[in-house]
Amino acid sequence: MYPLTNQRNHEGSTWLSYYIRARVEAGLHQQRDWNFHSRRALKATSPQLSILITGSFQKVLRYGRLNLYVRRTADSPLQEQEFSASFSEADLDLVIDRLTKKIGLWISPTFSSPELSSIAYGNSWTEKAFRLRRQLLEGRELPDEVELLDLTLNYPELQQIPDHLSDLIEGILILSMNRSGRARLKLQKQAEELLRGAVREHPRHAGLRALLAELFYLKTKQLDWVEKTAEEAIALDAQNDLAYLLLALARGFSTGSGKEALLRLAAINPWLFSSSSLEAAAHYQGGILKNELKQAAAAYQKMQGFDPFSPRP
Repeated sequence: MYPLTNQRNHEGSTWLSYYIRARVEAGLHQQRDWNFHSRRALKATSPQLSILITGSFQKVLRYGRLNLYVRRTADSPLQEQEFSASFSEADLDLVIDRLTKKIGLWISPTFSSPELSSIAYGNSWTEKAFRLRRQLLEGRELPDEVELLDLTLNYPELQQIPDHLSDLIEGILILSMNRSGRARLKLQKQAEELLRGAVREHPRHAGLRALLAELFYLKTKQLDWVEKTAEEAIALDAQNDLAYLLLALARGFSTGSGKEALLRLAAINPWLFSSSSLEAAAHYQGGILKNELKQAAAAYQKMQGFDPFSPRP
């Protein structure tokens, strides 16, 4: 699912695009036998894509309209359906959940009704948390250190929601790599303390385990621990692109098992190896793995002999 387009020229409400997306995804994730792409993967259409959800919203004062388009790409001819509704701030969550159920049933008649999501429009932290997610996924600006500290210290309920806890830790890691000396070590220690508790509290969350592998890589370069932890993340979620990147780094791009991990990464996140790969390297996680991604792209091109995602004569 792509983030929704904000049809009003008002940056202040763009975070709502990421909120709506998260609530729809949370509802669809109730279907346990479906596979879902990483949020980072949909910068370019993946060859493995079967269902693509796009859309737009607009909000004026307390009212707005939501339009979602669901496309089935795996079948021929293509099938597409629009799901639209008006909303007020008071009933936004109900409207999103109703549309999610309709989308789920359109995809499969066996879809079960979504459970209540742990996120809500009216939560005191919602706007701040989704402003952070927007920063992380768009990768155009560093997370705000003051806001990160505020979310970490003043909203303990966020740490009970693994996706948001993952956002907080990723933001701290990005900031750490844009600092030096004691400032970097202090932020990395904070990330490590949060991560170790998070992995114990949420042992089935692949994103947290992939971040732990990344911390091992950034802090100590202990490649055996990087490899082991990345493998654990992949066992939990075979679509986790960060875990595959770290696995390829740990094994080495020139080894057979490293090449295998690199090919898998290219399959689930082709944006990283497309003609815009330099842009991807700069934006992915705020560019903290920029050099590694450039090396990965070069190794992938050497393996392939051509770029399958670029136009060919």
